[in-house]
Amino acid sequence: MNWLHTILFPPRCPGCGRSVSSHGTWCSLCFQSVWHPRLVNGSRRNHLDGCYALTDYRGHIRRILQQIKYERKFQYEAACLYLLSRFPWMDEIRTDIAVPVPLSLTRLRKRGYNQSEFILVLVQILWCGHP
Repeated sequence: MNWLHTILFPPRCPGCGRSVSSHGTWCSLCFQSVWHPRLVNGSRRNHLDGCYALTDYRGHIRRILQQIKYERKFQYEAACLYLLSRFPWMDEIRTDIAVPVPLSLTRLRKRGYNQSEFILVLVQILWCGHP
């Protein structure tokens, strides 16, 4: 059935809509425009080993995250996994626990889900093999 899905919904770059090889893959131009992995300056202090960013919150990334957050456009899951799978410091990180950013009860009731939890589940799938 995957072949039928591919025929009916051919893979497109989540940034610009160009044709790409597989679902979730970014075209080279869009990938270069969003991919800026780094250790956030000043984030290693007290009990925090550091905070990493893979992209800037602008352009295609901002649009995709806002669509996940406000419009429930979960079809961007593969595009998020594509970026998360390229995290360059995974071997350096020893994680004891990861929790999503809490959402107020009012917003949780209004949206019906916590978008940070959605992203955390993707991280769990990628690095633990299960949610």
